[in-house]
Amino acid sequence: MKQTALLILLCINVGLAQSWHQPATLSVGNNISAIDLFSNSSGNHIVISNQTNNYIKYFLVNTLGDTLRSALIDSYGEFPAITGDSHNIYIGFKWGNNKIKFYKSTNNGIAWTTIPEITTSSNYFSGLRAVYENSKGLMVVWSTQDTKDDFETYFYRYHLGWTNYKQVTDYENEVGGRPAIAYSDNKIHISYNTGNDIDYPNNRGAVKTRDFVIQNQSWETPQNAYWLSTSVYERLIVANSKLHLFYLDSEFKDEETGDIIASWAHMQRDLNSTWGSSSSYLMPFSTSAFDVTVTADNFLKVLMQNGYDYSIYQGIFQNNTWTVTTTSINTAVVSWDQFSISSVSNDIYSIVKNTSNNTVKYFYYDDKPLAPQNLQYSITAASNPQFTWLNYKEADLNGYIIERGNGSIFDVIGQTSTNSFIDYDVSVGPVFEDTYDYRVKAKDLNNLVSLPSNIVTVENCVEHKQSASTGNGDNLSYKLYNAYPNPFNPRTTIEFEIPQKDYVSIILYNVLGKELKTLINGIKEKGTHQVQVNGTDLVSGIYFVKIQTNNFIKTQKLILIK
Repeated sequence: MKQTALLILLCINVGLAQSWHQPATLSVGNNISAIDLFSNSSGNHIVISNQTNNYIKYFLVNTLGDTLRSALIDSYGEFPAITGDSHNIYIGFKWGNNKIKFYKSTNNGIAWTTIPEITTSSNYFSGLRAVYENSKGLMVVWSTQDTKDDFETYFYRYHLGWTNYKQVTDYENEVGGRPAIAYSDNKIHISYNTGNDIDYPNNRGAVKTRDFVIQNQSWETPQNAYWLSTSVYERLIVANSKLHLFYLDSEFKDEETGDIIASWAHMQRDLNSTWGSSSSYLMPFSTSAFDVTVTADNFLKVLMQNGYDYSIYQGIFQNNTWTVTTTSINTAVVSWDQFSISSVSNDIYSIVKNTSNNTVKYFYYDDKPLAPQNLQYSITAASNPQFTWLNYKEADLNGYIIERGNGSIFDVIGQTSTNSFIDYDVSVGPVFEDTYDYRVKAKDLNNLVSLPSNIVTVENCVEHKQSASTGNGDNLSYKLYNAYPNPFNPRTTIEFEIPQKDYVSIILYNVLGKELKTLINGIKEKGTHQVQVNGTDLVSGIYFVKIQTNNFIKTQKLILIK
């Protein structure tokens, strides 16, 4: 087995560190035994099991770490797993002696229903993993100690009912457990570990994989991936048309000290080929705390822990090269025994379980939003250009910035929280001669701004005014002043200015975009006006107030601290 040790960058990447947000303790209880995380545009979906009462509980947490809702899924369960897509969420867990239960939500955790249980053996259970994709359904793997001291790995797929049941290790004398699972366009990929120690940290085994071909519903022959019996456990993921395997090698030899230590390692292969013999070792003396995700830019991102000082490191795989650097997110020397990470666009979300007190911490890496896509325009009945674009929602999206230009220079002409905007200052008609270019940018809660969308050009235009001012000498303009106080408890004042008699709507929203209160909805005379937000009936958190007139839209963030 060829071993390639990576250069470890011990210096702190300042730009990266500035985008990691410090860990916060989640309000999910104490005595947590297991955690799992799946993130989408609605937030972070978390499932936990409690080692005292053995219940399974679900939490939806926003990007700032605030709990938006929770639900007791079952009063008993072990080995929880969570997966889903933009609106479907699945939670699975071992229940009783020989059952695997799954709950499904089609509205991002608001309501839950059960799907048929899986019956398995009552022998020792060594883990449950699940992934979901709309056209393939729910894909599940687990293992039980069914052959004397050895584990067997099993697969099931829920797609319009349970189908494709398979003992993955039924080929000749194959055995193995603690499986991992990933999928590509036409295959489902499963790994398993040949070790048989029921004490997870002490497990040692070789790593094998087996693929299921969806198109012809057939199983390929198992492959040897890492043939030395020194791997503790593994992760699988697909990115850039490659299958990537990560394994914790318990007997990596440090070339500098000669010590035998543990190290996370990485292998990759084409989706339709076999494994080679080359591994890249990411970090000497790793702990078992590790997870991997793939972001929208098709980079692999891993988080892992150094066993010397418990520092958390991030690895980024791009252009077939690994870069490993400390994220500098540790606030204390703490050992974490479980990581779970997920991503939405290029943002990374992570939860970790504290080894000493079994609480759960949350932290995230905030990247720029993705650029809005497919900007188009049409002409309204009033001859104004109306723009629309794909509403690709991110968990921390805070609106869109609309820019108008003439040549290479663009000016901001408005903001909106929706994927539509009308430029009331411009009319379009055959008698007009001007031409304007438009583009849109996305903005998140931390005021990071995306690259611009595609540019659309509107011809035969005329602009009615150069600014929001009325030009009548009274120096009034459309303006939303900063709320005061902000943060507030329990009231804050919203002050705004309009240069002419106009329709005004001011609405308060929560962080999910749900309308909470209409503060103003009617005609207002020109001048400066005030309205109060009363937060007596609201919980602490982030809110947004949006003012909209016939000529002006603006959104402002409010923070309620009780």
